Amino acid sequence: MTEFAAELKAWLTPLPATGRLEDLSIMAPMLMASNEPAVRADQALEALRAQISSAIATFHRLLSPIAEDLQRKRADAEDLDFR
Repeated sequence: MTEFAAELKAWLTPLPATGRLEDLSIMAPMLMASNEPAVRADQALEALRAQISSAIATFHRLLSPIAEDLQRKRADAEDLDFR
């Protein structure tokens, strides 16, 4: 138990302040590698959103004239008096 207490104390003891920031650039490749799957997933999601947006714009462009024609025909039918 004494050995465990000594090890725990060593882990919990704060490191002495050096007053300067260490160069962490050696960690950049590791961080980039660990983030790469998330970055790829985000890029795939953005591509999917762009495709969906394009499909919606195409549907709107194709269906708008039909909707306008139906609205005109409805207005014309409402003007008719069937009595």
